[in-house]
Amino acid sequence: MVALLAATTAACAVGAHREHRDTSFEEVGVAEHPWIRECSGVVLSHRYPGVFWVHNDSGNEPLIFALTAEGKNRGVFRVAAENKDWEDIATDAQGRIYLSDTGNNERERQQVQIYRIAEPDLPAEAPTRDQKPSPVRLRPDKEWRLKYPGEPFDGESLFLTATHGYLISKEHHKHNARLFRFALETQDANAKEVLEQVAELPILDPVTAADLSPDGKRLAVLSDGGLFIFPVPHGDIVAAVKAEPAYFETPHDNCEGVCFTPEGIVITSEKGRIYRMAEHFAK
Repeated sequence: MVALLAATTAACAVGAHREHRDTSFEEVGVAEHPWIRECSGVVLSHRYPGVFWVHNDSGNEPLIFALTAEGKNRGVFRVAAENKDWEDIATDAQGRIYLSDTGNNERERQQVQIYRIAEPDLPAEAPTRDQKPSPVRLRPDKEWRLKYPGEPFDGESLFLTATHGYLISKEHHKHNARLFRFALETQDANAKEVLEQVAELPILDPVTAADLSPDGKRLAVLSDGGLFIFPVPHGDIVAAVKAEPAYFETPHDNCEGVCFTPEGIVITSEKGRIYRMAEHFAK
């Protein structure tokens, strides 16, 4: 019991330590589409330079929105999947989009889902500010049905490597955030896969989003208390998240989305405000 208490205290001490960096997040835009009411994730498009994909949280229609860094509308698309509680969005090396239906605030869900869709074509001309969704529904080409290895948890963060998807638990200051993974390639498309817990992160704040840099060398983890950047040497995610990350203050604006871009790290708030931190701050 003494050893366990010491280990827990040490973990909390690491999570509470923050080395402040001289950073500056600048507001660069606001999502103009009136249907973006509770923006919950952001990812950079692979096909269209300067375009981002965002989505709403639970209680909203299953829509994804394309927008610029300034918030200009570039397209709205309906997904043929239920939005029980979409919490994050990611892309793989082929540019396919992954929607993380993993919110579980009341911890009543025994299974959560990840949907994969092809990135849709954007209209040649910029649509109107309040354009309605495209009549063509985007149908997922794959779905992961994920079960918990123990008690259900709330998860608002998804990021991908070439072989695995990763979820981070949102712990609400109870203890350190936990990292879980699932295999992207499964034998049975209809099988329910059990999440595997692989590490704890030295973060006590509730985690709201995550993104792995395109080169796989940095992991950004956004929380209610700020942004954490983990170096990822040799592609070892599990070892990386056990180390002390760099810490950056973020705007106090219920930020719930984060992604890497060539110009810097972008975060988004629930109300659709878009902030950017120059890339050199995160190196």
